[in-house]
Amino acid sequence: MMPAGAHTDAEITVPRLVEVWAPWCSACKAMEDDLLAVADRFDGSVKLERVNAADQPDVVDQLGVMGTPTLIGFSGGAASVIPQENSMERQVARFISSPCEYVCDRSTQVSYST
Repeated sequence: MMPAGAHTDAEITVPRLVEVWAPWCSACKAMEDDLLAVADRFDGSVKLERVNAADQPDVVDQLGVMGTPTLIGFSGGAASVIPQENSMERQVARFISSPCEYVCDRSTQVSYST
């Protein structure tokens, strides 16, 4: 059973980036502008969804997130944490062009809600 508002693989037509953040997280605030700029640059190639860990702890638990910020890429029904090192734009571009580099276990089916 999927949670209310969850997406199915059939509904996902472009890779998705899900940022798990928290209002008290200074690292989240530091990367917010860069992440939004990257999402705008790749508009249509990737969809950004933000999960507030304080408001949606059930989604955070479902995703297995242990801390904030966490950036997860979803493609082809599989999920993978996207590294936040170096250039975020470069990491997102790599994920969009070759999601298989990040997705290690295609048997992992993750549903998420927004």
